[in-house]
Amino acid sequence: MNVHSLPVPHPRASSPPVPVPDRRRASGGPSSAGAGARGDVALGDDLFAGLSEVKRRLLSAALELFVERGYYGTSVPELAQRSGMAAGTLYLHFENKNALVNALLAHLKRDLAERLDAAYPAEAGVRAQFDAVWGVFADYVLAHPRAVAFMELHHHAPYLTPESRGAFDPAVRLLRAHFDAGRAAGRRRAR
Repeated sequence: MNVHSLPVPHPRASSPPVPVPDRRRASGGPSSAGAGARGDVALGDDLFAGLSEVKRRLLSAALELFVERGYYGTSVPELAQRSGMAAGTLYLHFENKNALVNALLAHLKRDLAERLDAAYPAEAGVRAQFDAVWGVFADYVLAHPRAVAFMELHHHAPYLTPESRGAFDPAVRLLRAHFDAGRAAGRRRAR
């Protein structure tokens, strides 16, 4: 039998999960065998820079758990335990789990949009703009695989608000303008 004649399953249906690096705290955080222990969140990441320590811990725990277990498979007590905070602390910062998932998605989308905007060389040629845009995407995917997995898993979820859905809109406008400029440059060269 020729291997090329075998049916090829859809990659998402059969692929094992993408390995996600273990980014436990350097201060003696538990190994992956102890995952889920109180306060076991990755804080060394720049995804949540500029936020208070409490919000960083809550959002980091939410990111980990929503990727590992999904939105519906994650409880508020689990979020509290993973963040090392009391459940009441979560409610001081977010109205409920729905508000938390929306805040996380909006934060990650805004972060990626800001990175794209900062790296985009508006005065450069289309090729340099393309290289900058895709360089940002590649760097982000490599540096933040959990964030990418989270955004992919929750992109079309019914519990999202218009605000979290639209948080990436500024980057979409920038990308559309870039592609329109590229198409126009291609038409000029074709003549």
